[in-house]
Amino acid sequence: MKIMIKASSIFVFLIMVVSCSTTSHVLPEKYNLNNELEEVKQISAFRDIDCELVDYQSIILEVNRDDYFLLVLRRPIETRYSQLSITIDNTASKDRAYSAQRVISQGRDSDRSGFHQAPSNIASIASGYDKVVVREHLDAEHYVIDKIYRLKGKEHAEEIKERLRNS
Repeated sequence: MKIMIKASSIFVFLIMVVSCSTTSHVLPEKYNLNNELEEVKQISAFRDIDCELVDYQSIILEVNRDDYFLLVLRRPIETRYSQLSITIDNTASKDRAYSAQRVISQGRDSDRSGFHQAPSNIASIASGYDKVVVREHLDAEHYVIDKIYRLKGKEHAEEIKERLRNS
């Protein structure tokens, strides 16, 4: 009888693990911008890139000084500290765009000025494949880029940034 109870417990545990691993992810509704913005699968051929962390699940890229893109991550960035190093890990070229920013606590909005980085030689960034790597001290976490949206300029980027931060 004890063996049967142990076997049943292990079986139930395995079913729970398998069901959790096959559950699809669902983005929060505020990132469902398909009706408003043009979704692109890939950003190609650029040299200069500046980026800004909008919130814990999205980043705005300024590419070649005049093209703007919103990257939505598959899951939120989990952080315990305010000083982060952000890396865009490009699986095609293995080049990286390095950036750093202070992530301000939710109660203080005045110092959210973004972060910038040196020029990069990334050939392309593709949604579903490439990752944003966040480093806190020696720990690194990888976050898959779920969606990439094309923005219509700097003013549009600012509007989307404020909207996502306030929702």
